[in-house]
Amino acid sequence: MGEGADRGDRLPYPERPPPSIDPTLLTTEQLLREIGGLRELLLAKMAVADTKMTGHFLIDTERFVQIEERFNLIERQRLEQKTDTGTSISAALDAQKSQTSALDGKIDDLKERVGRIESVRQGAVETRAEGRATLGSTTAVIGGAVALVLVVLAILGYSASRRAPNVIVPPSAPVTTTVAK
Repeated sequence: MGEGADRGDRLPYPERPPPSIDPTLLTTEQLLREIGGLRELLLAKMAVADTKMTGHFLIDTERFVQIEERFNLIERQRLEQKTDTGTSISAALDAQKSQTSALDGKIDDLKERVGRIESVRQGAVETRAEGRATLGSTTAVIGGAVALVLVVLAILGYSASRRAPNVIVPPSAPVTTTVAK
């Protein structure tokens, strides 16, 4: 047999006589006392564990509350930034529209000015062309008039030479005219 059987057969104090009290009663009392002590110890440990768990739970809950507050703060900031960004973009677009309409007005003004300058330039070109045409016409008229005068003089000179007698005048002799009858 094993050691446990040897111990059970041996009494711890062999010189003592066995007790006269009922051992089951003492054993039961001792067992109840030990169970009570263990129960108190277990309840105390459970209370400590419960306190620790409650403390951890409270700490975890506080952490979750802090994290939730951070998320809420971040969300509020995001919404504010979104609103600010929308307002800024809207203001920038309005400013751009006003600048664009101002530029459109200036562009229209410049187009009108360019149109007027081109009209004046075209008028000046036409005036010069008309001046040249007029000058050419005037020159042609004057040239024609001079040519006509020369033709008339040539005709008159020719007819005058045909009517006058042929007289030869020596250079040193006196001039005499004879009239033909």
